[in-house]
Amino acid sequence: MKLGVGEQAAPRHFGRICIITSGAIGSNPRVVKEGDTLQRAGFDVTVISTRTLERVDLRDASLLASITWRSERVDFRKQFSWRSR
Repeated sequence: MKLGVGEQAAPRHFGRICIITSGAIGSNPRVVKEGDTLQRAGFDVTVISTRTLERVDLRDASLLASITWRSERVDFRKQFSWRSR
């Protein structure tokens, strides 16, 4: 079946992938690129990352507004508050 101009094929889901990173996604562009690429290839992607520093949250928020895959963040900010002083 040929698609018309501007039409996109429905995404096919080949399986589920979970990417786990010990850092925030805002400071880990490799994880973002991997998630984007795998999602475009038809995988159901979830990325699990952390929240440790308030200053990285702005970058995370910007990325979270534009991603198409799921993101789960584990909040360690209170446990590591001594690091940001």
